[in-house]
Amino acid sequence: MERKWHVICTTPGQERKVAAQLTKRGIENYCPFNRTVIKNGTRETSEVAPLFKGFVFVQISNAQIAYVRRLPYVINMVYWRSKPVVVSAEEIDGIKLMIESYTDIQLHQVQVNTDKKMFVEKETETDYGGTMLSLKHKGLSITLPSLGFKMSARVERKGDLLPEERNAAGSLIPRILNPLYLFGF
Repeated sequence: MERKWHVICTTPGQERKVAAQLTKRGIENYCPFNRTVIKNGTRETSEVAPLFKGFVFVQISNAQIAYVRRLPYVINMVYWRSKPVVVSAEEIDGIKLMIESYTDIQLHQVQVNTDKKMFVEKETETDYGGTMLSLKHKGLSITLPSLGFKMSARVERKGDLLPEERNAAGSLIPRILNPLYLFGF
């Protein structure tokens, strides 16, 4: 029996439980989790949540579909044109690549097209200073046509100040906070 990657829909917030049940029963599954950084003033906290809310990917044969649909917290398979959605192994590998390499991944809806293949687009930034040309990696976008999503992640810039500005601002703040600076010492 040929096993393919399918998508099952779960009750909201129960993706971890469904993935644990599938693993316990020996069914290969994948539930990608996205780490997002939340900035609250000077504090940063990270939050881990499912990338595809309410979805778990399972690798099963057609004979196992009825069994998986009966599991607790599983609503149904995800269908497209009256057939269960089949996700290519290439798309699953693309999702794994994004999860391993990036945080703060965003999903954007695109048109579903089961005939197209996954598309990877690298975002770069070109700087030209004097005689030197430099390319900087800025992020990655992966289009998943069978799911109708485009995943994108960008590499964040550490601070908005240039190194010269950072040094100047960094040396000015301790002087302002020092009470002896007010008296000229």
